[in-house]
Amino acid sequence: MDAAAEIPEWAARVATQLADLGPELSMHIMAAVPEMPQDAEMQAATEANAIAHIGAMAALLRFGIPPEGIEAPAQATDFARMMVHRGVGLPTLLRCYHVGQAKLWRQWVDVVFADVDDADELKRLVTWSTDFVSTYLDAVRVHVVAAYEAERSTWERSQAAAREDAIRSLLAGSPLDSDAASLRMGYELRRHHVAMVLRPD
Repeated sequence: MDAAAEIPEWAARVATQLADLGPELSMHIMAAVPEMPQDAEMQAATEANAIAHIGAMAALLRFGIPPEGIEAPAQATDFARMMVHRGVGLPTLLRCYHVGQAKLWRQWVDVVFADVDDADELKRLVTWSTDFVSTYLDAVRVHVVAAYEAERSTWERSQAAAREDAIRSLLAGSPLDSDAASLRMGYELRRHHVAMVLRPD
């Protein structure tokens, strides 16, 4: 058996294991990256992202899509945008991928070693697997980083605009919901304030 003949068998096996691999991967990532928010929403998003990546890799194997055709699944870009909204930095997002890749690779190699006995075939298969997984994740990370940075830029602009609008309303003496304005400005209004007024001579 050569590597090319084995590829469809991997793809079918990976696809059937999606339900098992996704939760396991996500739990591993959450445990290994404690700086992520540890709540149900983040857990669900991490799991959806993991399942989407495994499914995408299985589809690439089945249909032989070349590396230049690799794109990040929608769940991956959604996950990146969610990280922005939850205040998680880009290094933490990339660490999630590093941790996930290492875990997935160990699972992948287990499948290969279980199926192949011949040493030469095993070497070819592991070499091919290394190239495939690395190429896929390198390509995906480009899309994920772009989505994160674009969302962060949009988010920062929207936050700055919201703060400016709240300050203008406050200075104009317009009716204002103090709690809502505090949230928009990132500054608690319900407290004593000290101000200094400067006048030209």
